[in-house]
Amino acid sequence: VDEWKRNGQWLPGGDFAPGQGGFGGFGALFAAYVDLSYSHSVEFMVLVAIPIILLMWARYNIRAKYALGMLLVCVSHPLLDMVFHDANFMMGNRVKTRVSLNLWQITWLGPLLFIVEVLMAYVPYRMWLRTKQPINEDKNTEEEIAKWQGVFWQIAITHNMASWYIFSPAIQWA
Repeated sequence: VDEWKRNGQWLPGGDFAPGQGGFGGFGALFAAYVDLSYSHSVEFMVLVAIPIILLMWARYNIRAKYALGMLLVCVSHPLLDMVFHDANFMMGNRVKTRVSLNLWQITWLGPLLFIVEVLMAYVPYRMWLRTKQPINEDKNTEEEIAKWQGVFWQIAITHNMASWYIFSPAIQWA
């Protein structure tokens, strides 16, 4: 934080220092992830996606549409971060390419954002599921599909959504 302030990469009023506004810092995260000017940039995610896509192309001969889908999945994280909190287009100086609508900072939007985020998980999942058909129609296959769908939604809802919308406010209010 001090280095970012010295280098002009700190945005007063937009960035919280540890202990300010309930922000506890990033002490539990590993160092490469802490530097948000790299880890939360579209450019970095493209650089991560390219070797993965090339490996998948070499190993599994994936088509261009599949590769494009993988690229979009990789860059979707920082793009969504730009809407909900903040992220960057390019790596490095956060002040130059940072974008933030800060929707998570608007308290009264919380219930609406919860619904939006559930839909952001559910709609693509349903679109993907519509393209799939079970290998066979027996009862065991149906039970297995139902079981793993339940596991998916348990992880998606309880681990991701509840941690932000229930656990985080509970900690702040405690």
